[in-house]
Amino acid sequence: MFFQSPTYETSASSVKYSMVHKLHSWEGVSKELKVATKWNEQKNEIEQISIVVNVATFNSGLSSRDSHMMEVLDGLTYPRIIFSSSSVQYTPEGILVKGKLQFHGVERMIETKVNLKSRIVNWYFLAACLFC
Repeated sequence: MFFQSPTYETSASSVKYSMVHKLHSWEGVSKELKVATKWNEQKNEIEQISIVVNVATFNSGLSSRDSHMMEVLDGLTYPRIIFSSSSVQYTPEGILVKGKLQFHGVERMIETKVNLKSRIVNWYFLAACLFC
């Protein structure tokens, strides 16, 4: 069972993709995340985390490119990108999160370092995928 304690500031978080073409490169960003965590109140740590983002919410700054990306990714058949952690390890350098990424019908184990920042009562996540 997942619950949120403390609350997370998803408006300060985002999921980003980067693309490189021989003529140009670009990024697409979604700020519409759904985050659920299992919080260990004794340790004051996250034990598990799940993040869901809809493919249609990515914005690259060019609507025709975003529409084409929906076609290429078959966004109607695979509308969500889902990450579910299998391991959350706290280290002096940050938090190492390992888990399953589900994207376009493919599942892959990934790991990333996460920084958890506090803003008075809300928390937000900063992460970079090391292997996707």
